[in-house]
Amino acid sequence: MNNYLLIGIGVIVFLYLFLRLIPLGAWVHAHLNGLQISFLSVVFIRWRGIPVMLIINSMIRLKEANMDVPLRELEILYLEGADIGEYVEKKLAKNK
Repeated sequence: MNNYLLIGIGVIVFLYLFLRLIPLGAWVHAHLNGLQISFLSVVFIRWRGIPVMLIINSMIRLKEANMDVPLRELEILYLEGADIGEYVEKKLAKNK
């Protein structure tokens, strides 16, 4: 009985860490909105310390306006300290 309890706790801890470190929900959200982004790209965004949903939502907004901005460009802008929301707003306003 104790072995099953330890295995159960181990599985729960593993699943928690896996889901916490691997942004599966963000990847699914991106694909449901038509973004062609690899799962590893989403993982690397998280590991770089970049807010995944900020990048994904920005890419979705730009894609809806038929503007293709590379994922890497948004990552670099964030790492340089730029305001991604402001950048997206400026791009959308410029496109209108």
